[in-house]
Amino acid sequence: MVVYMFKRLAALICCAALPLAISVAAVNAEVFQGYDSADFVAQPTVVTKLDSEDSIESLRAEQAPNVVWMVVDSSLQIVSGADESLGSFADIYADEVSGTALPVVQPQDAAALAALADYVSSSPIDELAIAGDLSILTQAQEEISSARLYYIASDAATDALRQTQLGLANTAGAQVVVLESEEASAESVAYYQARFKSVWVITDGSAVQIADAVGSGAYGVISPDAAPVYDLYDKIGASAEDGARASVLSRAPFVAAHRGYTGLHAENTVGAIEDAAAVGATHVEIDIRFSEDKEIVVYHNDNITYNGSSVPVSSLTLSELQSVSLAGGTSEDVIPTIEDVFEAVESGETGDLILIIEFKGREADLVTSFAEKVAEYNMQSRVVVISFFPEQLQRVRAQLPTISTSYLLNATDGSAERALASAKSVNSGIDLTKDALTSNYGDGTLESAYNEIFRTFADRGYALWMWTYETNDTARAAASGVTGITTNEAAMGAQIHSLSLSDTLEVQALPADGDTIAVPARTYAGDEVTVSARVILLSQGENEAQAVLVAQPETGVGLVSGSVTLRVAENGGQTGGSGCNSTAGIAGTGAALFLLLGGAGLAVKKKR
Repeated sequence: MVVYMFKRLAALICCAALPLAISVAAVNAEVFQGYDSADFVAQPTVVTKLDSEDSIESLRAEQAPNVVWMVVDSSLQIVSGADESLGSFADIYADEVSGTALPVVQPQDAAALAALADYVSSSPIDELAIAGDLSILTQAQEEISSARLYYIASDAATDALRQTQLGLANTAGAQVVVLESEEASAESVAYYQARFKSVWVITDGSAVQIADAVGSGAYGVISPDAAPVYDLYDKIGASAEDGARASVLSRAPFVAAHRGYTGLHAENTVGAIEDAAAVGATHVEIDIRFSEDKEIVVYHNDNITYNGSSVPVSSLTLSELQSVSLAGGTSEDVIPTIEDVFEAVESGETGDLILIIEFKGREADLVTSFAEKVAEYNMQSRVVVISFFPEQLQRVRAQLPTISTSYLLNATDGSAERALASAKSVNSGIDLTKDALTSNYGDGTLESAYNEIFRTFADRGYALWMWTYETNDTARAAASGVTGITTNEAAMGAQIHSLSLSDTLEVQALPADGDTIAVPARTYAGDEVTVSARVILLSQGENEAQAVLVAQPETGVGLVSGSVTLRVAENGGQTGGSGCNSTAGIAGTGAALFLLLGGAGLAVKKKR
């Protein structure tokens, strides 16, 4: 397998004269060679953190990193973790990074950031990203407005702590949340990425920590050396059986039901939202606008048929709107208010469902009213706001600074530069139409288009959502590696979403490298199933081994786990070895898995 390498970027397009603009390296076919045939799709971005002379030397290797991370002091010296100087930032950037990889700079303190700002003002750096805490990033917004911002999080052990850290990242205008390895559980990573953040994980470069970062679903793996990261990627890609066309992903895609699941109910109704959760959607996308009496109603179109005439929704009161019979639903379906939706989510009937709320209305007071409702129902951690209107996203950021926003973009001209500049201008994520894929990116094939879009955005720290998919192309989108897909076919509940692994798996005998064992998994709808997984050994002792598990069917896509300890059971235990099955009843979630199993849609049932 040919592993993706970001060895050399093409000439950079300088946008330094535009304070809120962002430049992007031109992308050529060589950057993405191997992706059409590779079995490990959309690998996490490879980031080398300069921590020693060896780290600097590793930048000259054939497999260079996509991104180089540098910690600088107030003298603009790059410093190691032991606070030793590795040389001048200006020299190392010019000699080892510029034109080769994307730079991320972490200033040690405010003085270091000020020194960096002075340097950038006289020697502009294309594609600069700055990493730090809230105070550093707040200062960076003022002094280096063209830089992308990466928030270094802490204390991510619980959802309450994750919400706090997410709020700080959003307040800082950061699209990337950076976690230490010990904080980067699959649950933590999923929490942030479900709310439209990209997650990068700092590792010590060991095989175990790299594997855990990959298995967590992170978008970036930070290591002192790129070589062991690429080594694991090679092993994952080579783990497919001969003749199998099954691709491996490092994360399950989130699935957003477009206007809810409309098998039984009209779109954008409470029933459609509840059914979306029941069939396994992780998110629901709904549309909001004002009624004539300033109620926030959930309805897509500008106009509605009332008494035989097409009239603006904003010209009718809530009572009048709710008297309209909705097509495709039941007699009980009515246009809901945002309060109706929040109450349904708050009740627990929809599980962990997240609402993606599109602002269709452009009124400034729509944002004000929405912010009041979010506060009233304490929905800060359950909503993401999207819009085609940058001014609405800016208002949301001003009034609800702790929630995530994403910019809807019809970038059908294939312009990554425009997409990234637009997202940066409003400090928001990117929601890209699937129509942008056709012959606009890559070498003209759909697979290469997905690869190019994913790498262009992911390597720059953006989670990537795409819309709107139909039944016949939802599976292909899910196999592409994007963060999430908005689809009209959300009945994916029987398809596998996650492996149910603890840190230790007991086996009857230690398997050999490449053997297959059976492991428990969970579907989108929450059902327990068993899947086969190929073993990639990281280390092996007499009665214990460290391994990565790659679940990979003959068709569809599979996913790689984090590190798992395989231990010989004292009394029986699981069955191990080549071709053997084990049916472990083990708890917890150690990795994510997505298998496209095919088949018809699901009957609607309530999520347990």
